Amino acid sequence: GQRYVLCNLPSNRYRDLLVIAVSRPGEKVFSKMWKLRDGDCQALKSGPEWSYPCAIEYDGKLYVAGTLTAAGGSSVQNIAVWDGASWSAVGSGIVGTVNVLATFDDGGGSALYAGGQFASAGGVAASNLARWNGTSWSAVGGGANGAVHALTVFDDGRGPALYAGGAFTTAGGAAAVAASASNEAMPGSGAPEP
Repeated sequence: GQRYVLCNLPSNRYRDLLVIAVSRPGEKVFSKMWKLRDGDCQALKSGPEWSYPCAIEYDGKLYVAGTLTAAGGSSVQNIAVWDGASWSAVGSGIVGTVNVLATFDDGGGSALYAGGQFASAGGVAASNLARWNGTSWSAVGGGANGAVHALTVFDDGRGPALYAGGAFTTAGGAAAVAASASNEAMPGSGAPEP
């Protein structure tokens, strides 16, 4: 397969430097590398230009998001995908800032989840949380009423659930204490009980 390295380097500012290195499929040597900082992309080869980047592997491809409009010559809207040879758009993108990406299987198959501060994804209304199934975007439950800054999967003994954290007080239409969990598409059960 393809090898890649992602490195988020700390500094005195929030998430301001991400380094991405990728190889060609089957090779052990990195063939392209990008250093991303506050909207400025310094690349060995053409790559994306954005600020506040985050990245994750999904379905054998590298997805990178943040605030961006172009990646490797392709027009994108705040999220791009590297397929091993080139960058491209992820559907029609996300309208707003993407803070975090995660993968999760809600029982309907593995999907890519994006959290941030946005109103729509792929032309579909999605309040700060959206799901990409590999071909199209969809809203996740009722979303969140504020920015989503963290997504993680955790099994508390009742099965894996997608947890979201951020600056919100409701998720999926239910009260949440800056965190919410779901073993489905964020039905809004709020923070789980201990």
